[in-house]
Amino acid sequence: SAAPHAQAPHAAPHAQGPRLDAAPPDAVESLHVRARNA
Repeated sequence: SAAPHAQAPHAAPHAQGPRLDAAPPDAVESLHVRARNA
């Protein structure tokens, strides 16, 4: 049961992309704001 739980968290970051995962929260929010305004 430990394996599935370990894989679950890794799936989310990969889905978002390495750039967003590595970027600070503020930068991520700014990207979302730009996407909404665009």
